[in-house]
Amino acid sequence: RGSKRMAVAFLGAAWVVTAFAQSGGPYGLYKSPPMGWRSWNAYHNSVTQSLMEAVMDEMVKPRQGGVSLKDLGYISVGLDDEWQACHTGWNRTFHAADGTPLINTETFPDIAQLPAKAHSLGLKAGWYMNNCDCMEDGQTNATWIEAVYQSSVRALVAMEWDGVKLDGCSQFHDTPHWASLMEASGRPIAVENCGNTHGPTQTPDPSWPHGECPYNWFRSSTDINPSWASIMNNLASTTPYQELVNPRSRPSCWAYPDMLEVGNMATLIESRSHFGAWCIVSSPLILGYDVTNASVTEAVWPIISNREAIAVNQQWEGHPGRLVKVYGNGTDADYLVASACANAPSQSGFSYDTKSKTVVGPPGLGGTPMCIDSAASASQLRLAPCTGSPSQTFDYSPAASPKCSGTSVGACGEITTPTGECLDIYCATSPCGPSLQLNPCHNGSNQLFAFGDGHMHAATGQCIAVTHTDPSDDVKTARLSVWAKPQPNNTMAVFVLSNKEPGQPDESVTVDFSELNFTSSTALVRDIWAQSDVGTVHGSFTTDSFGGHDSRFFLLTPSSDGSL
Repeated sequence: RGSKRMAVAFLGAAWVVTAFAQSGGPYGLYKSPPMGWRSWNAYHNSVTQSLMEAVMDEMVKPRQGGVSLKDLGYISVGLDDEWQACHTGWNRTFHAADGTPLINTETFPDIAQLPAKAHSLGLKAGWYMNNCDCMEDGQTNATWIEAVYQSSVRALVAMEWDGVKLDGCSQFHDTPHWASLMEASGRPIAVENCGNTHGPTQTPDPSWPHGECPYNWFRSSTDINPSWASIMNNLASTTPYQELVNPRSRPSCWAYPDMLEVGNMATLIESRSHFGAWCIVSSPLILGYDVTNASVTEAVWPIISNREAIAVNQQWEGHPGRLVKVYGNGTDADYLVASACANAPSQSGFSYDTKSKTVVGPPGLGGTPMCIDSAASASQLRLAPCTGSPSQTFDYSPAASPKCSGTSVGACGEITTPTGECLDIYCATSPCGPSLQLNPCHNGSNQLFAFGDGHMHAATGQCIAVTHTDPSDDVKTARLSVWAKPQPNNTMAVFVLSNKEPGQPDESVTVDFSELNFTSSTALVRDIWAQSDVGTVHGSFTTDSFGGHDSRFFLLTPSSDGSL
């Protein structure tokens, strides 16, 4: 690491943040997920100005069919850590006494030329702050700390950077302050929150002037690496932000499971599945391989240039995409869970039989009567063929109570075992669920139930449903997962991902329209990976069998013609 430094003087000592119009900063930028490239996964701490300039040239170079990465939408080029002159500044930091960032001029002789070159090529340029290498932590001088914030924004504005990644390593974690200074500058500057502060909350932070997202995309995960376990872990990190109503991952505030490792993975199959997974959850598509390596670009080009996959990622129809279901590695059974009430077959057919003192659920195969049973597990109740055994015996005496208002029936009550325990919806999170279990009785809303219209209503406002997936399974452990994202004109993108190890038996998946919130009973199925139509189906369709770490990607278009 070189010892030479450059203290960049930007707008002069008289620069004052509040002198600019209130039109800058991150607010309102990136209504679609960002697309581009960033340096860390490709070059780590070996990045230089010349490498960055070479990458920019590659981004605009015509490839197959005369199309460039820029033409496809990859327009941002970001510099990560290692631009700074470590330990050369005030109190062994990499900022001067007046807060000015100090540049390592041996590796970046004229860093201001990076955004200038990007703009000359029609690209955008992103910088990096709150660095991890030679991190600045434990500084207590309030005047200097504020000077770092102000001088850093001054640098962004003066050199005309278009965005900045705010990492979480150094001590400058006041993201709303960063955003306010950028806003006051008058220059639109996109912000990536890389652990600099928390992600968006369901209840807005009152200290944040523009609500709960003073950035444009936020890291939902740990740092990625080119392993399958890392891909699955980081993909799973997006699921908390995929609420069905008012999802927190949304335009100008995208959940981000980190940069793409496409081109760095063990196989092209893994790279394709990884790319599709980031597309279906509206993640920013930030390439991380060495784009100056022509052979790698040629190999991954069919993946990263798939316009139909990119379109799924970029289009917004009210939701960022969500996990629909997982197929676990455990025993297939009729598990009981709480979910939002709907006219779904999985929620229909529940009743209480006063004669046998059993809670009857939807019938099994061949019309077999099924009852709630605690024999297999008290922490995850299931349906089992009705036998009248003690594990299926419950007392239930509903009564009118204000607590029952959530059931939409009016009278509700506890459902108790002979030993005095109650049916209970697991409620450590909001909303409660998913598991239906046994717990000591406490007369809470998650233990009060009512039966009506074939539904088993809970005072939490939910209904009990049957699922064949063990609720304890999640994306990281399940062998298969199904994802969906609404698209324009009532179409629906569907992504099916295998988490099985390569070499294990291939498996197909049946995609049921009722689980997708898809409004049509008939649809034309298009294979996004093959970019060809498959045919028209009614109510569901079954994929071909495919292997571990592979995926299938489809677009469903409402139709009334033909069949498959």
